[in-house]
Amino acid sequence: MASGFRYRTDHKRGSDWTRTSTTQKWVEHLNTLGQVYYVPQMGDLMYEREKQVRRQHWSIIFGADFHADTENFDFLVNDPATYLAGIRHLAQIRMVEHFVLPIFVGINLDVNQLSIQCGHNRMTACLMCGIPQEEIPMIVFLKHNQHVPALARPVRSTQQFSDLFDLDQTDYELNYNIDDAENVIFCTSVLRHTIYEIPAQHRKKIETNYKKFWTRFRQPNNKFKIQIHCTAHTRSFVGESDIFEIEYVEKNPHEWQFSYGMVLSAFESNAQLQLWLYDVTESVHIELMIPWMVEGKNFYKTQNSKAVIIINDGRADSCELIGNWLQ
Repeated sequence: MASGFRYRTDHKRGSDWTRTSTTQKWVEHLNTLGQVYYVPQMGDLMYEREKQVRRQHWSIIFGADFHADTENFDFLVNDPATYLAGIRHLAQIRMVEHFVLPIFVGINLDVNQLSIQCGHNRMTACLMCGIPQEEIPMIVFLKHNQHVPALARPVRSTQQFSDLFDLDQTDYELNYNIDDAENVIFCTSVLRHTIYEIPAQHRKKIETNYKKFWTRFRQPNNKFKIQIHCTAHTRSFVGESDIFEIEYVEKNPHEWQFSYGMVLSAFESNAQLQLWLYDVTESVHIELMIPWMVEGKNFYKTQNSKAVIIINDGRADSCELIGNWLQ
């Protein structure tokens, strides 16, 4: 096996030792430690758990750091605006086409459950677009004594992985770590020659005006005020929120249906941020709408017409179509 080695000292980041191989590829390497599997769809429990994780995540990133008084929103990795802009960009892609790379998953030993290790942003974009679990493929690494999920198929080679996702003409980078107990952790997976290959702090700023947008709706309790128009039945699908202060306006179900005329008349009301819900059949996680909102836009509609978002600042601009973040 042809291999190369590099040892590099760095007094700030710490020394590192790197091995490269021109003959052994990543699937073949991991299969010496366990087995790589292709799972064509995410399980129900994992899918619902990921929704809850996203809700908790929004509460964190919209906490003290987001509400800080400083106006110096530098383009840092931990900058919420940077993060939200990247998520929105991915969601816009997922609205029209499948992602090239899958979600990479391993066992979370603390709870002995499958857990996403790499591809968190792609997962969030899928949820923002209402992609069902049946359309979210995964690559899973398991040691030989770990439970194999239903529908899993062994991946024998890196070429087989490339064939599964049509990657023969596509450059990508995958990084993973192996600890002393030979547990594998997928760290990053990214398409080469894209903005995601560049460290976040060096990317050009794109639609990172989230702080300016959301500050308008912040209340003294640090929550964002929103008025939700819906029927009593639809309201039952909306859960409590740690970051929204909700005012409900209940509508007569016999008169409540999507109408551009009714929507446009709402721009004359006093409520600044409004969410109109129609024919909802599943739990509504209103946090999932957050990355879709940007300064300079005031009228949004989901592809499935189940939600309209209105920012009342005088007159409606062109309606922007966004992903199905609710069903």
